[in-house]
Amino acid sequence: MPNLADLKLSYNGGLGGNTGMWAASLQRMMHLKSLDLSSCGINEQDLSQIASSVGKMPNLANLGLFLTWRLVGKAGTWAASLQRMMHLKSLDLSSCGINEQDLSHIASSVGKMPNLADINLSWNEGLGGHAGTWAACLQKMIHLKSLKLLQCDINAQDIPHIASSVGKMPNVANLNLSQNSKLGGNAGTWAVSLLSMVHLKKLDMQNFRINSRDLKYIAESVSRMRNLVDCDFSSDSEVWRVQSGVNGIELSIKRFSLTIKDMTDVLQSFTNRRDLVRLTIDGVRGMGGSASIWIPLLQNLTDLQELELSDCSLHCTDVEHLAAALSQMQNLADLNLSEIRTWVVTPESIWIPLLQNLKELQKLE
Repeated sequence: MPNLADLKLSYNGGLGGNTGMWAASLQRMMHLKSLDLSSCGINEQDLSQIASSVGKMPNLANLGLFLTWRLVGKAGTWAASLQRMMHLKSLDLSSCGINEQDLSHIASSVGKMPNLADINLSWNEGLGGHAGTWAACLQKMIHLKSLKLLQCDINAQDIPHIASSVGKMPNVANLNLSQNSKLGGNAGTWAVSLLSMVHLKKLDMQNFRINSRDLKYIAESVSRMRNLVDCDFSSDSEVWRVQSGVNGIELSIKRFSLTIKDMTDVLQSFTNRRDLVRLTIDGVRGMGGSASIWIPLLQNLTDLQELELSDCSLHCTDVEHLAAALSQMQNLADLNLSEIRTWVVTPESIWIPLLQNLKELQKLE
C-alpha cells in the first residue's frame, strides 16, 4: 500500500503488552507519515520496541500516544527510548498521567530530537499547581516550536513559571493553555508575565472562565507583545480574539458584557499596536449612552482601516460623538454600522455629514 500515509490503530487495547509480536512489522510501512496508537494499553516495555521500529521509518513524522495510562509515573524507564525516533516532528502524550518528575525525563529526551517541533502534553492534570518544579525543564526542548498544555489544571501561580521558561525558548511560536479554568477571574495576577514570551506569535487561552475585568490586564499585555499576531481568549459564545490579517492584526470583541471602563481600558491599550487595522465590536451590551467616554478613543487607532460597530445598542446621543471620531480616522476604508437601530430616529443633520466626511471610505454597511 504505497499510498498509505496515515494509520490509526487507536483504542485497540489488545495491542498493549504484546509489541514483541508486532512492533517490528511497522517498519514495512515505509511510506507512513502518521501513526496513532492512542489508548492501546501500551506500557513502558512496549514503547521501547515501538520506538526502535519507528526510528527506522524515515518518513514517519507524527506519533499519537493519547490516553496511554500504563506510562504513568514511569518516564524514567521509557523516556530515553523517545530519542530513537529521530525523524519525529510531532508527539502526542496527552492524557498520559504525566507528572512533574515524568516531564523532566521527557524534556531531556525531546531536547535531543532535533526534528521534534510539536509536543502535546494536554490533559495531564498532575502538572497543575506544580509548575515551579517542572517549568524550567521545558527549556531543554530547544527545538520545540509548538507546546500544548490544555486542561492541565494550571493556576495563576503556575503561569509566571511557564512564561519565564517559554520566554527562553526562542523557537516556540505557538502556546496553547486553553481550558485551564483556574486562570479565570484573576488575570491581574498573571497576565503581566505573558510579556516574558517575546518570541510568541500565537497564544490560545480559550475557555478558562474569563470575566470582563480580566480583559483589561490581558489587553495591556497583548498590546505590548509585538510578535503576537494571533491570540484567542474566547469562551463559549463570547469572543475576544486577535488574529493576523492581510495588512496587520484584527481585534474582535463579540457578545461580551462589558462596562464602559472595561471598553476604554481595552481600546486605550491597543493604541500601542500600530499594526491594528481592523476592529470588530459586535453584540456588546451596555455601551449605549456613553459614547462620549469610549468612542473618542477610536480616533487614536490611527492605522485602522476597517471598523465594525454592530448591534451595540448605541443611543441617538451617541451618533454625534461617533461622527466626530470617524471624521478623524483618515485611513478608514470599510465601515459596518449594521443593526444599530438608532439610525432610524437620528436626525439627518447628524448622520449625513458623518458619511460625507469619510473621504477614504470604500465600503459601507
